[in-house]
Amino acid sequence: MPRITLEHQHPALPQLAEQGAMLAQESIPEFNDRHRESKIFSLNFAANPPQIVFEGIGKRYVVQFLGSFSGLDNTWMWGWNNINQYPDAAIQIANNLRKFGEMANVPELTTPVLPIASEVDIHRLLFAAIRITGRPAFHRAPTEHGHVYYLLHDYEMLPPGVVAVQRAIMDAIHGGWIVNHPVSLDAYLEMRPLTATDTEKGKIIHCADGDLELEFDDHQRIATVRFQVNEQTADGLRGGQTGN
Repeated sequence: MPRITLEHQHPALPQLAEQGAMLAQESIPEFNDRHRESKIFSLNFAANPPQIVFEGIGKRYVVQFLGSFSGLDNTWMWGWNNINQYPDAAIQIANNLRKFGEMANVPELTTPVLPIASEVDIHRLLFAAIRITGRPAFHRAPTEHGHVYYLLHDYEMLPPGVVAVQRAIMDAIHGGWIVNHPVSLDAYLEMRPLTATDTEKGKIIHCADGDLELEFDDHQRIATVRFQVNEQTADGLRGGQTGN
C-alpha cells in the first residue's frame, strides 16, 4: 500500500481522489486502448486467485470486485457488502478499503450503500481506491440497471512516456480534480513510479522517452510544462516543448 498523507482538518475522500487522479487519467485511456478489440470478458471468482479474461486478445488478470452502481436508485454499493456471496478472495481489496476507511475515518469507505448524484461521485470513489491500493486499472461492465466495477490487481502499465504523463497531469488539473498540486504530483510519481529531479521552480520528471519539466507559480500550482522527447521514439517525435 502506498504511503498516504492526509490533512485531518479536511474531508479525506476528496484528498484521496485528487492524489489518485493523475494516475487514473493516465491508466484509464491506456487500458481502454489496449483492450479495445475485446468485446467479451469472462470471470472466474472460484479460481485461486480470481481471474478475469478478455476474450480474443489473450489478456488475463487477477480480478477483484470493487462495487456496483444502480441506476434504479442512484446508489453505489461496495463489494465488501457482498450481497452476491462472492468468495472472500474476490472482495479482499474491497475489504481492505473498508479497513482503511475505519482507520483513517473515511465514512464513504465504511458505508455499504452511498447516494450518487453524478458520475463524478463514482470517479471520486474509484480514484480514491487507486490511491489507497496503488493499483492503476479497473474495468467497468454494464448491468441491466447500471454498472459493476472490477479492479485488475496485476495490471502492468506501459513504460511512462512523456506525452502520456504530460496529458495525465494536465487532464487531472483541467478536470478539476487537483487542489494541492505538489501533494497530488508526489503521489503520482510514487505510484507510477517515476523519478524526478527538483529544480529551483519545480521538477523535471524523467520518463522512458524523455523529460518533462514542470514549474510552479507563487501559489504552488503547476503553471508551465515543457517536454523533450528523445529522437528514437516510435511515434516520430523529435523533441519539442509546450507551455501552459
